[in-house]
This record gives sequence, structure tokens and C-alpha cells, in this order.
Amino acid sequence: MHSFWMQVIKASTIDEAISRILSELKEDDDDTTGSVWHNVIYFDGWDGLGASAVLRAVGQRLSAGQEFSQIIHIDCSKWESRRAVQRALAVQLQLPAHVIGMFDAKDEEDDYRGVGQGSRLEIPKVSREIYEHVQKQLGQRFLVIFNNRSCDEIDLESFGFPLSGYSRNKALWSFQGGFRLYPRMKVERALESKTASSTDVFSQQPPPLTSASTVFP
Repeated sequence: MHSFWMQVIKASTIDEAISRILSELKEDDDDTTGSVWHNVIYFDGWDGLGASAVLRAVGQRLSAGQEFSQIIHIDCSKWESRRAVQRALAVQLQLPAHVIGMFDAKDEEDDYRGVGQGSRLEIPKVSREIYEHVQKQLGQRFLVIFNNRSCDEIDLESFGFPLSGYSRNKALWSFQGGFRLYPRMKVERALESKTASSTDVFSQQPPPLTSASTVFP
């Protein structure tokens, strides 16, 4: 469960937003006062503008360093299904062939049952495989950068990617594309609710391009 207090930090430029996000993604061994880390960061951009550029720039800057053992990019600019997100995660983690084969088997089953592509959910057995794989990588940190084109917040932990508690992994995500009006309401509802969101850090900017704010629950 996430903490309920919020702190607002303003960022007026893309470069400043990138700097704020990089600061949040950096591991702080001395920060042991809370019950959880700030592991899930949502970046909204300036009323939707600049979000993909910021996420891309953050990934590029981190790829040259040693902050994370692996950076996983999941681009769902064309939304398919929750299962497709889980498959992308499993493939980039290089899980064994028999695990990847579970997707094909489940898809065949859903084809027979007439389940539409957009309604295909994550596979619990694969979630366990992902969780066990990541947990076995002792001393390593993983970052998922996720461009989400769905209508909902996606909790990566439901796919098996560990983020809660004292996990050292991180996730940076944003809504993209044609759902710009919906995410604005989604973020506002999440900010108003104490328990609705799995996100720990909101980088939520007001409509004008001249200002931005980062919110830490």
C-alpha cells in the first residue's frame, strides 16, 4: 500500500523534468525512513505534450550508465491487450522458450473460445515466472519504461514485475496518443483517491507549457 502524503515539485522545462525523473530513479541507499520506495513514476507531460520525448530521453541517458542492470522499453503506442504487454516484458527479460510458449498456447485457446484480442489478459503462470526470474537476479536493478496507450493505468506487478515494498526496481510510464483527455481525468481521480492508484510518483503538468509539477504521494 502506498503512502498518502503528497509533495509537489515544479519543473518548467523538458530538461528540468528529465532531471527530476532521473533524480527519482536514482537509488538512495540512505533513504530507509519509509515503508516503501518511490518505484512507480507517471509522467503526464504538458497536457500530453512532451511525454514521449521525455521518456525517450530518460532511457537514452540511463543506457550509458550503470544505474540499472537492464532497461526494458515497452511501447504500446498501438494498444493490443494486457497479454501483449506481458509478452513484451517476458521477451525482453529473455525468459525460457517454454514460458514464451505459454502465450501461444493461451492465444490458441482464446482463438477457439472467441476471445477478442483486446480482451486477452495476462497469464498467472507467466506472472510467477517473471517474478521468480527478476527476484533471482540478486544485486541487479530493472527499469521498465512504458508508453501506455490503453484507457487504464496498468499495474506491472500484476504481470509479475516486482515493484512494491523495498524492491529496487523502477517503472516510468505515461499515457500516450489519442487518450489525452481521458488520462487527465484518470490522473486527477488517482490524486484524489488514497488507494486507487499503484503509482508512487506523479509528474503531472498543468496545461500551460510554462510550468510543470511533480507530485509525490
